[in-house]
Amino acid sequence: MILLLYGCGLRTSELCALNVSTLTANAHELVVQKGKGDKARSIPIPEALFTELLAYLLERGKRGALFRTPLRNGGIKDKDVCAVVTEIGRARVFAPA
Repeated sequence: MILLLYGCGLRTSELCALNVSTLTANAHELVVQKGKGDKARSIPIPEALFTELLAYLLERGKRGALFRTPLRNGGIKDKDVCAVVTEIGRARVFAPA
């Protein structure tokens, strides 16, 4: 999730709206259906990130929302992304060296 936000420059709402079907394996890109101004755009996925994404898909499944929450068994929401980013940030800042 963090890698896609940073590596592809996605907005939180764009990340939440991603489905597995928005990935194009041949072109190594993803298609954001509702970007800024409700415009669709294609975003190239860096090679290292694409490899990580494929590994994630092998574990999680190949249909529906790209990121799911186990509680609702549906797609993630903005607040879910914020919680993950905050949790990882705290773990990185306060982790002993």
